[in-house]
Amino acid sequence: MEFNEIRKDYFAEKFVVISKARKHRPQEYKEPQINETNKSCPFCPGNEHMTKDVFSYPSFEDWKIRVVENKFPILDKSTEKIDYISDYFYPGIGEHYVVIETRDHNKRLHELSLDEIDDYLKVIGITLDRMEQDKEIEYVHFFKNEGKDSGASLRHSHSQIVAFPFVPPRIREIIDSSLNHPGCYIEQIVKSERQSERFIMETENYIVFTPYASIFPYELWIVPKKHIPKLSHLVVEERRNLSYLLKKFLAKAYSLNGSYNLILYQAPKGHDFHMFLQILPRVSIWGGVELGTNIIVNVVSPEDAALYYRDEEQ
Repeated sequence: MEFNEIRKDYFAEKFVVISKARKHRPQEYKEPQINETNKSCPFCPGNEHMTKDVFSYPSFEDWKIRVVENKFPILDKSTEKIDYISDYFYPGIGEHYVVIETRDHNKRLHELSLDEIDDYLKVIGITLDRMEQDKEIEYVHFFKNEGKDSGASLRHSHSQIVAFPFVPPRIREIIDSSLNHPGCYIEQIVKSERQSERFIMETENYIVFTPYASIFPYELWIVPKKHIPKLSHLVVEERRNLSYLLKKFLAKAYSLNGSYNLILYQAPKGHDFHMFLQILPRVSIWGGVELGTNIIVNVVSPEDAALYYRDEEQ
């Protein structure tokens, strides 16, 4: 007989119920194939006039990847500047960009070549650094919503970057928690997880595992072995290795139900940090327990999720 467990987050007073009695494996996602370019898609070649260009790689005329302004930004520079900031109020000043990952309307990120994913990571690193140079910006947040259950509103594969005038609470939790541990806390987590049932694989540069208190079924972390604060600090071999891991594990996450979130955690201005990436397959929906108590119920244990990523039978 399997018993439920209550597990605490690595960094904060947040708890996850691992409900093993309710575990299940999602059905494989089957998405209708679209064989033609969506001529109304603002991200497709020929429709460049529908978006405001920020940065095109390698050039605007022959782009492979574009960074454009979000037409419906969470934060932007048009907000009126106000002289005061309190514990409860910040002016909504920031930036919100979209990264168009490919010219192909129907290709998903994991279907791109290693060279294409490598270019994508390089462009993201450059853009994050450029946005952070703004003196009003304290943290630049990169994420990707893939699929209908992730929050994505357009099919054409894309990612997003939001620049905040403060350090978001989750990043603060990680930093504050790390101050309570000697050395790098992320490296201590990596050392522990390498010996656990949640370990999936390691390469020369990274370790991959499912976190102890996963907030979604099949949550996955990719963590550099070396203390690297930002994506742009990766050398060529490290970025290439990360491209391989993203291609491999985003495909596994996508095959669950076609929806996931990819999130990068990296150093805010003036802070030491050990960057990592989080993949969150969206195979469950938060309900009254999660929203009312901030206690999360996860119906697939991280140990079982690791079996899935290791291609082992559950």
